Amino acid sequence: MILKKEPFAVMKTGEKKYEYRENTKYWRSRLYKKDGTLKDFKYVEFSNGYQKDRPQFTCEFLGFDIVPEVCETYSTGFKVNYPKKEEGYIRIKLGDIKVVD
Repeated sequence: MILKKEPFAVMKTGEKKYEYRENTKYWRSRLYKKDGTLKDFKYVEFSNGYQKDRPQFTCEFLGFDIVPEVCETYSTGFKVNYPKKEEGYIRIKLGDIKVVD
């Protein structure tokens, strides 16, 4: 998953334990197989940007759920603030960081 600088920084330290995505057909297709069953993931790889030599890390995938809104502030001042939506947001639960480049 591609992240901008601010969320990448707090996630890489382990402070940010969730990644949020819009609850859209696109993101559901990344989590579910065509038959409607969940795909089996052990890890999630995060990258800061798109360049070839971008910083990356891998952490455990602990599942996901749907939340109606998001409002979080981290020690760096970075904020995640998504207003309440009927379809909600996909909240991906992250565990231990396994590999840091």
